[in-house]
This record gives sequence, structure tokens and C-alpha cells, in this order.
Amino acid sequence: MTHYDSLIINLAFSKMADLRTLKLNNNKIQYVTKKTFQLNVNLEEIDLSYNKIGWMDSSDRGAIRNLKLIHRQAFENNANVKKLHLNNNYINDLKPETFNGMTSLVEINLDHNAIEEIDADLFANNPNLKFVFMRYNGITSVPSFDANKELKIAYLSHNAITSLSGLNNLEHLKRIDLGDNDFGEIKNNALVSTYESYNMSHIIYSI
Repeated sequence: MTHYDSLIINLAFSKMADLRTLKLNNNKIQYVTKKTFQLNVNLEEIDLSYNKIGWMDSSDRGAIRNLKLIHRQAFENNANVKKLHLNNNYINDLKPETFNGMTSLVEINLDHNAIEEIDADLFANNPNLKFVFMRYNGITSVPSFDANKELKIAYLSHNAITSLSGLNNLEHLKRIDLGDNDFGEIKNNALVSTYESYNMSHIIYSI
């Protein structure tokens, strides 16, 4: 993969059936299509960090803006992927079904993007998710982790979060970083069932 490609050709890795780790970081990729990883069912780690996914540019006339994003079914056949790195891109929109096929996903990194809203069902089909990194975005509310009972660490600092919800009853949660957000106050019992019942060891936030 050269540093000048913006599109991964469909089925580019189709003859690499045994591929386990794919690192495409530090390129200029703007698009991830439905068929990019369609036949790579044995992948366990995908690194697309430090690319231009979601980057917005203007046409020659400056009248049309094109949004380059991840196809909603780009990862539907990647049930064995445990680590997904999408940090340091320009992603501002993720369809609720984007990660549905990644039933083995343990760690996801979405740091340093332009995400403002998170659909309540974004992680609904990732029961093994343990580590979430979503720092340096524009998120205004904490994502729902109702389906992620194995969650251990959630780094959500440097966003625009104003209130807490969706973090109760997480038995394995040990650390959450909420520093540098927009909290005016932390309401009573916001984390009571998580913190008191399950011995969460670190809460970091600033007001």
C-alpha cells in the first residue's frame, strides 16, 4: 500500500485468506468500502489509524462537498476481529450497524476524530468489548454500554459531554476518564451502582 492511495480496491486482500493482522495506518485512505475486507474472515486486528477517513473536501468549483466514510457493512464478515484502530481520522458519522459483524471485538480506538453523536445501538452487537477509546472528539453524551457487560476501561476525555448515563451496572468497569468535558455538575447516584457495587478503581473528571 502506497502513501498516495485514497481508496482500497474492493477485495484487495481476497487471496490472503489466512491474514490475521492488517496494518494500513499512516496512509491517505479516505474510503472503506463494503467489500474491502469481505473475504478476510480470519482477521483479528485491523489498523486504519492516521488516515483521512471521513475527510471533507470541495469540488473544483467549491460548490459540492463530499464525505468519505466507512461503509455501514464494511466489517460485517469480520467476526474474529478483536482490535480495531480508527483513531486519528476525520470520522464524524458512524451508522448504528457499522460494527455489528464484529462479535469478538475487544478493543476499539476512535480517538482524535470529529464524532459528535453516538447512536445508542453502535456497540449493541459487541458483547466482548472491554476497552473503548473515544478521546478528542465532540461527543455530547456518554455512549450506551448496556450490551457491553465486559467493559473494563472507557476513555472519553476531551469531548463535550454534559451529563452521565449509560454507565450503570457494568460489573467489570475499572477505569473511566471523563476529564476535559462540559459537565456543569455530576448528579447524585450517577455512577452509584457501578462504583459502589463493583469496586471501580478510577473515575477521572473535571468541572
